[in-house]
Amino acid sequence: MPPPADNRSRSSAEVGLLAAIATSYGVERHVYRLASLKADEDFLRELGLDEDGQLELMELLAQSGYRTSPESLCAEPFARKRRRRWKTRFSDGSFPVFYGSLEAETAEAEVAYWFKASFAGSPVRRRRAFYQRFSCSFEGSEKDLRHKSSEWPELTHESDYAFCNRLGAEAVRLGLDALVAPSARRQGGSNLPVFSRSSITAPRDEALVSVTLEPATGEVIIGSGTPPASLDQRPIQ
Repeated sequence: MPPPADNRSRSSAEVGLLAAIATSYGVERHVYRLASLKADEDFLRELGLDEDGQLELMELLAQSGYRTSPESLCAEPFARKRRRRWKTRFSDGSFPVFYGSLEAETAEAEVAYWFKASFAGSPVRRRRAFYQRFSCSFEGSEKDLRHKSSEWPELTHESDYAFCNRLGAEAVRLGLDALVAPSARRQGGSNLPVFSRSSITAPRDEALVSVTLEPATGEVIIGSGTPPASLDQRPIQ
């Protein structure tokens, strides 16, 4: 027996959010992501190194194999066991997502937000962490949600992910490789939540990135360098 009409229409609304958005196939994109590097901040400070010196030391460690291979970083979200997954913007935790950004600056802004919001804790003095910026190629099917920003403000809601969880679940049911979504952390930036491991290829290491929180002002400073060491620091509010 078919469900009552009101139930049918409600079910259609629940699974049909993406129905009116065209699917693009064989799309090729360059994607950026940052992965955290473990470092003993107190040890670096005790060495008496200034900010440039700390970054140079981390780069030397990276050249000696301190960083995780980009291949492993691409595979890790998909290899994680279900019981170890957690709720994110486009997943309720029941399926994996690789989160990338279409711009390096957007990837940095996403990390800066979370570093200040939770990872850095509540320090009384300057807090710094180091990240490995890597990139990869994406090729697959996608739906672009960026033109829906005004109609769907929930796409960039700061903390309520229920709406985006529905979109992610529908994308998986449709067999999509990815969605293109506006960044909640950088105006004009774009993110690419990827649902299939096979659509991510050619990972490559790019740079070492330092993220520094100034507790007195709440300012987050992004510093990056590539061997030979160079430093480009800029604040992210």
